[in-house]
Amino acid sequence: MELRPMFGTLAALVDGHVFSVATADAVGVKLGPEALDDLGALPGSGMLMMGRRRMSAYRALPPDLPAGERRAWLRRARDHVSGLHH
Repeated sequence: MELRPMFGTLAALVDGHVFSVATADAVGVKLGPEALDDLGALPGSGMLMMGRRRMSAYRALPPDLPAGERRAWLRRARDHVSGLHH
């Protein structure tokens, strides 16, 4: 895993591919359709926006999500993106 500035924000990458971004307002994770729906069902989650651009493959983590659940969603995003490129 690697952290680097990208798109005016901080991005987390696995094998050179972004799986999470931290904007001024939210931490977003890249997920498959089913996982996007699962995360979207949590109160406080929503579509991730980068400026005016809607990031449809990403969902914002609820801001009050407990640390353990946040780590689980980040791992799920990392595994999803890693699986897309192997």
